[in-house]
Amino acid sequence: MRYDKRCLLIKKQWIDGMLGPVESEPIKQRVPCAVSGLSIEDQLSVFGSLRPSAFKLHLQGRHQLDQVEYEGVMRDPAVIKHLRNKTVVIVS
Repeated sequence: MRYDKRCLLIKKQWIDGMLGPVESEPIKQRVPCAVSGLSIEDQLSVFGSLRPSAFKLHLQGRHQLDQVEYEGVMRDPAVIKHLRNKTVVIVS
């Protein structure tokens, strides 16, 4: 698999404030990724309907993330799977 594309992973941080948890500056990390499409079965099992804009991002290593920026568009992950030393993120 060729990890020739780049995406920006965003992880939100929370710190304790005087009135409870407060969101602080998020951690941003640019990592190499590979992009592949979703099969019809995957789209139906994850989203319940067909979404032509949905795809998979394959990342090297195990990552925890809240948002992904790919090609300048912020996306929320629908599913995050950890497989051995890889992370697969399904976004739409």
